Amino acid sequence: MRRHNLRGGFTLVELLVVIAIIGILVSILLPVFVQGREKARRAKCQSHEKELLAALMLYTDDYDGFMPYIKFLTWRIQDGVEIRLFEPYTKDFEITLCPTNQAYAYNECLCGPLAKSFYPNTEARHIVGFVGRSLSSVRLTSQTPAFFDAFRYRQSPTGQRNSWGWEPADAFNRSRMLNLHMGGANYAFLDGHVEWHKPAGDGIYVVVEGIDYDGNGTVGSGRILR
Repeated sequence: MRRHNLRGGFTLVELLVVIAIIGILVSILLPVFVQGREKARRAKCQSHEKELLAALMLYTDDYDGFMPYIKFLTWRIQDGVEIRLFEPYTKDFEITLCPTNQAYAYNECLCGPLAKSFYPNTEARHIVGFVGRSLSSVRLTSQTPAFFDAFRYRQSPTGQRNSWGWEPADAFNRSRMLNLHMGGANYAFLDGHVEWHKPAGDGIYVVVEGIDYDGNGTVGSGRILR
């Protein structure tokens, strides 16, 4: 009986060819997977911001059309009590944190009357009769952001995750404006819609064109505030 000499494995050349093919496939498919994951995170973040806008509008309705006098998503100790203004308006605290572990910044230009919005960075500037800007005082709600994902979250004294307030000076601070969503950030506007934008560049880390941060009806300035 003639015996057939069957090979028991691959040669070195064959293994190298297989490894090279796998490497090529990984290099082609990995960016696709990464991009798909980032798009999913961006979409989830936008969903969070829409829910936060809904919570903010519920607050505004309860206070006769006035927005918060302090940062809506953060804590503040007042008379020994920790205040979280958003808490009565949402049961899912996960929406206060972006999937990329960024905190949602609340636009502090909406705290207090417009003339009181740009004081030095002290907590006292937010206390203006304990009411914020009226929603009706914002001229272009479709171009004035209330929230956008910005910097890393912090913890309150009781261990709660908290966001920050955003002021115009933060537009020039790279450590605060991280833009982790594919080089940009999600912006939630007072009319209820959410959009993704890239930063303006040249030392400005937020979008500029078409945005009215202080709600006075003027948009497009490269210095953020007119």
